[in-house]
Amino acid sequence: SRWSAILDLIERDVKSWVEDRIDHAEITRAGWDTPQIDLRWYTRDDIVRAIQIVLGSFPAGGYRLAINVSAWKDFESDHQRKWSTKEITTFGVPDDLRDFPHNELSNGLLKAYKEVQQWEQRSLDTKSDLPSRPQELFTPELSSKKILGYKRP
Repeated sequence: SRWSAILDLIERDVKSWVEDRIDHAEITRAGWDTPQIDLRWYTRDDIVRAIQIVLGSFPAGGYRLAINVSAWKDFESDHQRKWSTKEITTFGVPDDLRDFPHNELSNGLLKAYKEVQQWEQRSLDTKSDLPSRPQELFTPELSSKKILGYKRP
């Protein structure tokens, strides 16, 4: 499909861009409902940093790319996640992929990287509860209760 061809092109560019810049980066291609490529890495301050390259379409037709950043840190003691996100840039994808703006993608990735890399813990301005872990569902207090349709023997 057209979206797959565009994502293939972007994924090659992202892998090439990451090689000399980020150690131990994870690149994933996800989003059955929103095609995107995620680039994620951990830093010494235990903050997870990410760049999302999201493929979408314009209402009048044609495709566009949005480059966003996010970062988060989990605080187990408070059972909280602190996080933040920001849109960095958006640009159109030409009909002829031979005219794909590789430099614009590379510049957007660099701008995104510089932005999210400077964030500190105090930059993470949104909080949410961490989801329960499976082992927390079977604490001694809950061992005889019916949970999610399953009763522990």
